[in-house]
Amino acid sequence: MSRIGEQTRIKVAKRFGYQCPLCNTPFLSYDVHHMKYFSMGGLDDEENLIPLCPSCHRIYGHKLRTTFDFKTFQLIRTDRLSLVSVETKIRSNITRNPKHAARILLLDDTRALILKFGRYHRFLVMSEHLIAEFPTATAKDRALKARISIFCGEMALYCDKERDFIPYVKEAVTVLGKAAELSLYLSEAQLIAARLAGRANDHRDEQEFMDEVASGVPFGSKIYKEWLFRQIAYLKKTHQFEKALNMANSIHELSLDKRDRVLRSNILSEVGRIQLYLGEVTKARDTFKMVMETSVEEFHRRGILLTSIFLARTNIALKKYNDAVADYLLASQCLDVASSNDKHALEEIKYILEGSLGENIKIHLKSYLQ
Repeated sequence: MSRIGEQTRIKVAKRFGYQCPLCNTPFLSYDVHHMKYFSMGGLDDEENLIPLCPSCHRIYGHKLRTTFDFKTFQLIRTDRLSLVSVETKIRSNITRNPKHAARILLLDDTRALILKFGRYHRFLVMSEHLIAEFPTATAKDRALKARISIFCGEMALYCDKERDFIPYVKEAVTVLGKAAELSLYLSEAQLIAARLAGRANDHRDEQEFMDEVASGVPFGSKIYKEWLFRQIAYLKKTHQFEKALNMANSIHELSLDKRDRVLRSNILSEVGRIQLYLGEVTKARDTFKMVMETSVEEFHRRGILLTSIFLARTNIALKKYNDAVADYLLASQCLDVASSNDKHALEEIKYILEGSLGENIKIHLKSYLQ
């Protein structure tokens, strides 16, 4: 039987900032999980241990042990420690060296880690503090500050605060539009501005910004790929399903690599939503299963949340209530990255399940949790 010493437990939890690396919950109590099970030869060694809140330990560490295996937990552990390191560097430089903090914040790898673990609120607050400390003496300083504002705008999309940041993002677009050498950053800014406008139901501004991006980025570039995904989402939202599906098929013309796995998965998710809307429920379920596979392998928490919600809906439509309960429970593990609309969707799913299963839903949930 494993006997992890108290000092080892504390040291492991401290490395992760005394927060659950899976659900971001500050530890009131925590378990230490063996990534390679003790019963399978795993050691009580720091490199084989990861601290989890009791709920995540029960769900991810045991109930979903075939999905969240040793390899998946190794990836999660490595990336989460990278995120802790990045956060520490940014926080320590906000007042001492704000330009250095900004350069770390605006790295593609930093953004990927934030989106992966759903640390939107945390980094939005840090970014606002960084903006307050940032110099504006030169044009380069103002451009860098504008990019931080764009970053804030993107984080705000996931925090139900998009309306608060629309004026700042529009101002940043103006600043970045003043220099030709900033065209790449301008396109990124226009894409975020389009998303903010869309979320605020200002579809005229949304499409105008999307058109400006389309006219200013080269085919196959990183920004083009992101634009493609957002354009498919826009076409789906406006019920232009045939155009959206044709555009989704055009992804095969692009040169995608391993770094584009989440992007490919996002596009596939839009296809699944169209299939679900058109009543092609079995197709939609198969599509969402593929999306879930990538979301779990990459441990993209918002991807897991949204895909679980749509899988629950498809399984309810197919009257596969046991599967729908499992989907609902998995989505409920990601509430910290859920928007108000996502939480409403979960309440709706729970209501339907209670209507279909009655008191049996408690039995199903208890069975799943054991």
